Amino acid sequence: MTRFLSAIRYACFFALPPMAALLPLLFFLTNGDNLAEIDPSDGFKLLFVVAASALVILALCRPFMKDWERASIIAAIGGYSAFTFMPLFGAYRNVVPHFAAQSRYFIVLSLAVAVLLVFWLRRLSDRWVRVMATYLLVVTSILFLLKAYNIAAFELSDSGSRLTLANVDIDQAVPTKPATTKPDVYYIVLDRYTGPTGLKMELRFDNSLYLNSLRKRGFYVATRSYGNYPGTIESLPSSLNASYFRTKSKTSTSGDATYYHKALVQRLQDPAVPRFFKRQGYEYIQIASWWGVTQHSKIADRIYRYDYRTAVVMGRAFHLTDADDEFLERTAVAKILKTNLRIGNFKIFSWGKEAAKTRRRSASLFLRQVNDIERLASEKGRAPKFVFVHMLMPHGPYVYNVNGGPLPPGLTNNERYLRQLQFTNKQVLKLVDRLRSIYGNNPPAIMLVSDEGEHPAHFTFAGATDAQYQEKFNISSAYYFPGIKHTGLYQTITPVNYFRVLMNDYFHTNLALLPDRNFTSVSGATEITSRLRHPRAAKNP
Repeated sequence: MTRFLSAIRYACFFALPPMAALLPLLFFLTNGDNLAEIDPSDGFKLLFVVAASALVILALCRPFMKDWERASIIAAIGGYSAFTFMPLFGAYRNVVPHFAAQSRYFIVLSLAVAVLLVFWLRRLSDRWVRVMATYLLVVTSILFLLKAYNIAAFELSDSGSRLTLANVDIDQAVPTKPATTKPDVYYIVLDRYTGPTGLKMELRFDNSLYLNSLRKRGFYVATRSYGNYPGTIESLPSSLNASYFRTKSKTSTSGDATYYHKALVQRLQDPAVPRFFKRQGYEYIQIASWWGVTQHSKIADRIYRYDYRTAVVMGRAFHLTDADDEFLERTAVAKILKTNLRIGNFKIFSWGKEAAKTRRRSASLFLRQVNDIERLASEKGRAPKFVFVHMLMPHGPYVYNVNGGPLPPGLTNNERYLRQLQFTNKQVLKLVDRLRSIYGNNPPAIMLVSDEGEHPAHFTFAGATDAQYQEKFNISSAYYFPGIKHTGLYQTITPVNYFRVLMNDYFHTNLALLPDRNFTSVSGATEITSRLRHPRAAKNP
């Protein structure tokens, strides 16, 4: 019996370092939008890595201590500190003089405290070590279980019931007669691409050269198209379900926001429009961005995923998602990897440049997406394809000049955006020409749209000017529907009607078109349709 109790006690103390190290991760996973956006599989991957790292720390601490109890205390404190390095450093920087507010001083101070703690624990009596270890175990276990419960309760909750689709006819849609053709469909979303009215009113830029180039290639260009909602997390689920959203009650609270966010993620990863195409024999292919939400789907037959950053440890490359990156940036791990230590050409530690912030990585990701689209187009003998592509262009940060070179210094934010937009125009036209060349006499349907316009500086819904509303809500909207003589497309079409028109044109579904309305959010929404249809804004650029 004594041996059994002793084994239980030591097992508990072995559990202390992993639980302490996991606390920063659990706080991260339950912070803000992370709870809604980070997929459970990505969360479990991080949990495994952190727990394994804590056990390694425990094994490294044991030679310096008298017993496992003392080692578990040091490992728990060390693991917690390592995985919450940046918040601790931020607190340190707020209380020390400016000359001492550098990370190297904080690291030296941390190491000094660690050495003193080791010596103090070695001299501390066994009784007080046991009391201290027990106290840490109880406190850590309570916090761990509370956070774990919060995550589990949220994941098991029916968040979708708080935000439902207002229009569910897509799931019941059936062709009234056989389709004369089933073209491949490319739904290409260019993130934060402001439409021509917004570009002209707020940014004083005439985008007619690009629009006319699309028209010459057979595209229908809707210059007065406006987003139903202002952001990606709302716009993409809405367009891919061809529906507005309905909240559970007219009065929403701040506590509902995370559940709404989760419901939007669920609607994006299990959307009605691709389900319709799969019923027609299509293969659903998702070409994701580095944004983790687009890298998961419940119904996609294939997903193309792209890493946010590449880290190297002892010569081995690890591809990180945006969630991995955001968490590791808070830890001492990133600080170690950023030393970029190497022996000759062998990389011991390396912290690669993230896709969002460097020209080289942005070019790599954007061009990889283009190459993957072209490779898909070249596949022969497969089922027709419905391809959803999320491209973070011309979304900032702005890194491209018009011809793809680096931006010159001294430009304003708007000038940088417009240079990158013009580079995007050139690449999109090249992609369109390449697709048409690959398909020859059986061209695909192509939808070149944006989910939202560029975010104006100092933008607030309450104080926005008409020009700012145009910049944010007026969206790029161009369609190539080959073989359709009389398309149902029209100039003021909004995202909820994109696929309704396409399904009616190609599959004879007789779906009703929804009223084209525009809202500031999915919950507690203010309708701004009348402001966007301002007479001055309605002029066709």
